[in-house]
Parts: sequence; structure tokens; C-alpha cells
Amino acid sequence: MSDQAELPRYTPEQFAADGLTECDMIMKGGITSGVVYPYAVLEIATRHRLRSLGGTSAGAIAAAFAAAAEFARRGGDPAGYVRLQERCDALPELLPGLFQPDPVLAPAVDAAREVAALRRGAGAVAAYVWRHAGLAALACGAGAALLAWWLGGELASVVLAALLALFAALVGLAVRQVLTRLIRPLRRAVRDAETHGFGFCPGPTQPGSAGPGLTDWLHASLQYIAFGDEARGAPLTFGDLAGKEGQTPIELRMVTTNLSMRRPHTLPRLGVTAGFEPERWARLFPAAVMDHLTATCAPWKVQPGTLLFPAESALPVIVAVRMSLSFPVLFTTVELHVDDHELPKVLKSLGAPPSRQVRKAHFSDGGLSSNFPVHLFDAPLPSRPTFAFSRDALDWDPAGVRRRVALPDSAAQGTGGRIKRIEDLATFGWQVLDSAKDWQDQLTSQLAGQRERVVHIYLDTDEGGLNLSMPPERSRQLMRYGLEAGQAFNASFDFDEHRWRRLVVFYKAMGQKLDALASGWPEFAQWYAGYRQQVRSFKAIPAGERADMAVNLDALLAAWTAGPRVRTEARSFPRTPVRERINPDY
Repeated sequence: MSDQAELPRYTPEQFAADGLTECDMIMKGGITSGVVYPYAVLEIATRHRLRSLGGTSAGAIAAAFAAAAEFARRGGDPAGYVRLQERCDALPELLPGLFQPDPVLAPAVDAAREVAALRRGAGAVAAYVWRHAGLAALACGAGAALLAWWLGGELASVVLAALLALFAALVGLAVRQVLTRLIRPLRRAVRDAETHGFGFCPGPTQPGSAGPGLTDWLHASLQYIAFGDEARGAPLTFGDLAGKEGQTPIELRMVTTNLSMRRPHTLPRLGVTAGFEPERWARLFPAAVMDHLTATCAPWKVQPGTLLFPAESALPVIVAVRMSLSFPVLFTTVELHVDDHELPKVLKSLGAPPSRQVRKAHFSDGGLSSNFPVHLFDAPLPSRPTFAFSRDALDWDPAGVRRRVALPDSAAQGTGGRIKRIEDLATFGWQVLDSAKDWQDQLTSQLAGQRERVVHIYLDTDEGGLNLSMPPERSRQLMRYGLEAGQAFNASFDFDEHRWRRLVVFYKAMGQKLDALASGWPEFAQWYAGYRQQVRSFKAIPAGERADMAVNLDALLAAWTAGPRVRTEARSFPRTPVRERINPDY
């Protein structure tokens, strides 16, 4: 696709065709990289109805927009997708202005930008000093020269006095400038970090801003896409997406990271008892959203002044999106008060008097724990495809490649991880963070039966990510990459072949698990026959059902060992090691 190719114009009729098949979509996080997703969604939606949608951070935004458009289509309004295109086409010009810092922290943001500019080298430092102290230093030098001349000094002493005064003024003024413009605002921001939610941008439109803040724009966009009215009072909720009886539900999931508990949560299900302070949340969400929350959330008696976190059906989509996209430091965290059930147990075990504890928890970017949640809608043997979109670092000269989008088609493609060049401390730090948070998603996407459903969109260092001030044309180029990614799935994804590969991998993994069970079950069954009558936990399971557990396992393993043997260890099966295991559901 040409870098200057025109983006297509869609019509409602393109999304109103009969006989569309269902699909799921997963989108990776990446801050401004999210502009690659709108046209990928639009292309997929011309061939498929979107049943389940998920993502993290910027991917959560795209998933929410897609769910809103599918909600409109399910209600007989296929123009929701045209409204999605309209909204996203305006994004390149709006993008730099969406990230609005709290006015109190604006000096610290300016200081951080200037510090970043100084890292470019000695030339940048010299330019900074001259820009902020040059004229005053020249005046000092001139004054010193005039004073030396007035005192009858010779030419050499006049020049020396001028140079010494100029140098001293430059150093003194530069030090004063650094203290007042750089160090003090940053120190103040660090000192008050908890007060401001450990981030610069709350999300809503800030005083004095020419355009909307990100959260206000997202809320208005969701309302416009879903209902055709951005001023509609009641916000789009997960209950709206679930639909009424007889309607096909639209499943939307997004990941947020609970920093205080060191774990992810998949919204809309929070999974813990929690409440929020309306006054604090009013700094994060539009008034219409807060009106809905105060009307639907009951007071939490355990923590006066808080309301209970919304039930899944009542949770506004914008709240879940904001909890998922809270990129550390750039955005403030979303605060909840959480009932700490574990601490009283720990205190009791340590001999201290137990007491109920409710503690503040900070929810941040979902990408910290699962930036590419390809597992969200997985079934061992899928009944519909899941299209996954991953934006990745190009790590190569852009002029040396002909395209930026790659979708593996053969079973041999995409089997390994790329090697990142680490040549400086900043890259080293990012790789440490990415390795800690992404390794599971990375390895999962390389498995047979997984990799052909992941399209990779390769971005250069000045595209997406933390490039908050991308020129509009660069943002549109990223949209073209997304269009190409959606077209790649529509043109070449073979669902029959994908299901075959999933069966092969599943059979191998389950075969290994059943072989291991069969070898250990006889001895385990003898022990269990005696112990099942005297269990000390889960006593609510009746004695008859405890006996049936052994009967069922006997039957399962007997059928497996008596069946025809398939050599899953042979080279004809995928060689990448796989393992079936029990994992927590978050």
C-alpha cells in the first residue's frame, strides 16, 4: 500500500450485509499507536459481526469504539461504523491536544520537556543557557567593560573584565534558571505525587485548553458512535452491550493493573469489594458519567464517603477504558478503596489482634501486566476466529522495507522471538520492563495455532508510542497500516486451517497431561480412597460426589490409555513445547 494512498470512505450499506460471520478481536496497547486500529476494525466489520472485543490501554480504546459501533449495528443502525470513522478521522489533528496536564503540574511538564531536550547533547545545553541567560549575561559583560574603562583600565583589562563578567553571569543565571524552571517544579511534582494520583494528566479537559481532554473526547465519541448523540445523558454501559433477552451479546473486556495488589483485573468484573470517592472520581470523569454513578452505586457503609464500585451491567464503558489506559506518570491512576481480606488473616497468624482493613489501591495501565491479552476469549477448540493486532518495533531502517504489515500464513512463520539491539541505558531499561510484563503474551503468540491469527504492524521510533505530538499526516499513515492489517485478515485468513492447527496443539498438550495423569493416578487413587471420607476442607462436596470424582477419572484415563496411540512427540507435531496447566482467572 502506498504511503500516500487515500483512506477509503465507508457507507452504512457496507456494514448492513446479511450472512456476516462472527469474529473476536484483540488489540495490543501502545498509547498513540492506537491510531492504527480504527481502519482495521472498519475493514473487519465489513465481513464480520464483532462478537467479543478486548484490549489494553490504547487497544482498550479501540475495542470500546468497535463495541459501540457493533452495538449500534445490532440495534439496526449500521451507520455507527461510519460515525466511528468520522470520529477517528478527526483524531490526527486532535491527538497532540488530548494529553492535558493538571494546571498545577504544568510547570513540571514543561520542565520535563526541557530536561528531555537537554539530553540531545552539549549543543542543546549551550542553546538552553544562551536562550535563558544570554542577553542578561551580555548586559553584565557590557556593564563590567564600561566600569573597567571608566576606572581607566587598558583595553586588555576591559576585555578581561567583560569576559569574566559574561562568564560569571552565564553560570549564575543558568544555575538560577535550572533551579527555578527545572528542579523546583519537578521536586514539587515528586513531593505531591500521591495527591495528584502519580500522574500529570487526569484525563478531562483542563482550564485554559483549546480543545477537549482525552477522557471527555472518548466519552463523547462513545456516545456518538453508539447512539448518534454525543450529548446523550446516560453513558454506554456493559449492560447495554450485553443486550436484552434474545439479542446476541457483545462481550467487551479490558485489562487494568492493580498496582497496590500487584495483579491484573479484567473489567467489567473487578473481583474484589471496593468503593470510590465521588469527589476524587469527579476529577477523572465527565459530569454525566458521575451522575450515572451516583444514581446507580450504593453507599459503602464500611468506608464512609465512598460508593461501591458499579455492578458489571451498570459499569460505564468509559470508566473501564480510563482504568485500562492509565499509562504510568503520563496519566493519573484511578483510585479505589479495597477491602483487604488478607491482612487480618496475616495478623492473626502472627499473633496480632486482627482488624478489618480498607486500603486505597491505585489502578494503572493494563499493559503493565498484560499488554496483549490474546487469551481473553480463547476456547481450546474455537468456533469463530479471533483476530489479534500487535504493533511492534520495526528496529530497522524504514527505507529498507517495502511494507509494515505482516500476517503469518504458513505454519513455519512467526515461530521465534526477535532479538532487540540494546545499545544504551534507556533501551536497557525499557527491555527490562517489557520482558517482565510481556513474556507470557510474547511466547503465547508464537505458538502454532496462535501465530497465524496475529497480524504484526511494525512502527518506527517516531511513530506511535510516546510520540504525543505526531504530525497529522504521520497519524494518518499509521491508520493506513491498520487498514492494510484488516485487509490482510479479510483476504488470507484461513479459519479451517487455523482450527486444524489449534486441534493439533490442543491434542498434543492434553495428551501429555493425560499421560502424566495415567502414570500417577493408580497410587494417587489408592490414597484418595482412604482420605476422601476425612477431608477437612470443601466439606460441602457430598461424600457421593467425592467418590464419583474418582470414578470419572478412572473412566477418562481408561478410555485414553485404551485408545489408539498417536505419537505426539514425533517431529510431525509442532516442536514448540506446550503445557496445559491451571491458571488463575483474572
